[in-house]
Amino acid sequence: MPRSHPIRVGIIGMGQFGRLHAKALGELGGRARLAAVASGSFAEAERVAADLGAKAYRDWRAVLAEVDAVCIATPHDLHGEMTLAAIEAGCAVLLEKPMAPSLAQCDAILDGLRGRPVPFTVAQPTRFIPAYAEAVARIRSGVIGEPIHVRAPMIKDFTLKARKDWHLAQTRGGGMWMTNAVHLVDRLVLAFGRMPMSVSASLGTGFHTGLAVDDIGVALYRFWGGGTGIAEAAGYRVGAPDHWTVIVGTEGALRCEPGLGLELGRDNAWQTAFAADPAWLAKALAAEWTSFLDHVEGGPSPVSALEGRNVMAAVIAAEEAAAENAVVRVPLRE
Repeated sequence: MPRSHPIRVGIIGMGQFGRLHAKALGELGGRARLAAVASGSFAEAERVAADLGAKAYRDWRAVLAEVDAVCIATPHDLHGEMTLAAIEAGCAVLLEKPMAPSLAQCDAILDGLRGRPVPFTVAQPTRFIPAYAEAVARIRSGVIGEPIHVRAPMIKDFTLKARKDWHLAQTRGGGMWMTNAVHLVDRLVLAFGRMPMSVSASLGTGFHTGLAVDDIGVALYRFWGGGTGIAEAAGYRVGAPDHWTVIVGTEGALRCEPGLGLELGRDNAWQTAFAADPAWLAKALAAEWTSFLDHVEGGPSPVSALEGRNVMAAVIAAEEAAAENAVVRVPLRE
């Protein structure tokens, strides 16, 4: 049931995405309002709070007492503790990806939700990017027949000087693979409409001397019911980006890039199927928040805890496969 008053929202974490979430929420109108924020940088929390008429707190726990719903956009290793506390407090949760950097933490969140009517969503913006949403709709309509192979790359500047300490600590869920592969696996899952069965992978440090985390990870996934998917996360030092996801089916192909649109491949040529959209990220976040608020008011979760957990199972299985130089089964839950 829709509420008679705006949904009170808190945001924990005022890094890049915390600020983007605050901006997106502020542009949604009167359905929800930002009531409280907390951050490791209290000055940043105060600045955002002042701009949007919210309260700023040093202690993230204080936010939970002030809100109906919370967005957790903190370093990866903090997700588990904060999410479980929010669930215990009865707050609806929009949890930034990755759900958590270990499968044990993901399972703890999944188990913590059992028997509790707490709305929960993992933030997976790919599902709301206009070009990707159009690609999925076309796949489901049969435009390219049955998807057989998908390549999902995120090849970009590692931006070493801009990285926070936790980005560069493997024990905190840093590194190119953990930070980006969650998007890539989600894109593979969207294309096939099902989860991967097994994975082989190679992860390491190739572009930066002395880096304590990986800056490249490549994984080959085999999917239940057939199909292969390649996820490539590479953070170069000198180069140029590649974000084109390519889906090859039995009757054609699609390729999609968030800001460059969607193209259909037929007769050995590519043609525009969905125009480029420079405002793709703002639109994706607005759509994600709208879907999450629908969930808070009784609708389905756009990305459930089980979906988020199983995507992370595939991401973490690739780390194990690389370490063991073996094919590893993805430990899915149902």
